[in-house]
Amino acid sequence: MKKTLLSLVLFFIVIGCKQNVNNKDGEDKKLPRIAIAGIAIESSTFSPALTHEEAFHIREADDVFTFYPFLSADSLNRKRAEWIPTLRGHALPGGTVTREAYESLVTKTLDMLKKNAPYDGLFFDIHGAMSVVGLDDPEGDFIV
Repeated sequence: MKKTLLSLVLFFIVIGCKQNVNNKDGEDKKLPRIAIAGIAIESSTFSPALTHEEAFHIREADDVFTFYPFLSADSLNRKRAEWIPTLRGHALPGGTVTREAYESLVTKTLDMLKKNAPYDGLFFDIHGAMSVVGLDDPEGDFIV
């Protein structure tokens, strides 16, 4: 289900992206710049354990591409946009995420996003089931 949803989201992003083509003046149009970012975990609020930053398997920069086979260097999808990978963190299902871990991961991601802005789009890879100490909607907080 998750791979299907992720594939559909990527499909809709990429379907409108075309490779560099000449416009009527003979100049190349630029590819859309799309950042990749995400923090994902399925949290159980019934667990007494807390999830710390070390539990997230962090990938940064070009290492982010290793998580997405459909964005391998030789794939058509990779050639249809200028992909700017930032931080992608994924933890195994666990307890509520500490506020410190959440704030650290979000800050690192936002710093990386600011570094290469502006973008035409964001491939925001989240699971949607994260719980964070003191936050009602962490994914909503993150995207704002």
